[in-house]
Amino acid sequence: MANDAVSSGTPAELQTPERKPTLWELVTTVEKITSAAKHQLGVPYLWGGTSEAGFDCAGLTQYCAKQAGAVIPRTSQAQWATLLHTPVALPGDLVFFKGALAPGEESPGHVGIVTKVDDKGNATEMIDAPYTGTVVRYDSVTPGTAYGIVGYAEIPVPLPLPADKDQAPEVTTAPVEVTPHYSGTCLVGLPVLRVGNYGEAVRALGELLEKPANGPVFSGYIAELVKDYQFAHDLSADGIVGVQTWTSLLTGEKTSI
Repeated sequence: MANDAVSSGTPAELQTPERKPTLWELVTTVEKITSAAKHQLGVPYLWGGTSEAGFDCAGLTQYCAKQAGAVIPRTSQAQWATLLHTPVALPGDLVFFKGALAPGEESPGHVGIVTKVDDKGNATEMIDAPYTGTVVRYDSVTPGTAYGIVGYAEIPVPLPLPADKDQAPEVTTAPVEVTPHYSGTCLVGLPVLRVGNYGEAVRALGELLEKPANGPVFSGYIAELVKDYQFAHDLSADGIVGVQTWTSLLTGEKTSI
């Protein structure tokens, strides 16, 4: 768990353009991270491993971040020291633990990728590479296990640098009702969507449903697609996209609410 090969990234590797990511960029980054983690389920733990031949804990998180286009440091300690900490978790965030530390080794000694959260923003499940003799797998996350939770951190959303720094694309926001859950996290203001909302979030929703919206408006047609999805995934089929529906769309799993 704590035996990650030492080779950290630098803050310069994590620099992003001087604009905030759009909701669509946030959503697709989370989806790529969690999808990459699921594709490694069953790969054996390997001390110092950073490839599909075998992973240690931070090797797995670094690899999955790379699949989403993000560059993060190599070790759990360097990742915690460099990435933006967040008080609550969302799928795709990293969860850090004290871990089984070697003498003189600094915490955190273990890290995993959050896949489920509760209604207070606490991680309840993760994908991780635990220790020698195990494989990449789902593990439960509770405060009293895994040697103690240190905290959560966000994987940075990769953004294209404009050719001219002064010509960064303008980012617009759409008037949507914002859920109070998880404010201040990777998906800041993850919106509750219903008929009549419009903008970037609706476009992201349409892509996740694999039914691109005809325009950025949450129409009655979109609501029916949402209801069909919710029914098929054992969710409350009300046509409103809240925390549980967003989580299911992003990770293929229900929340533990």
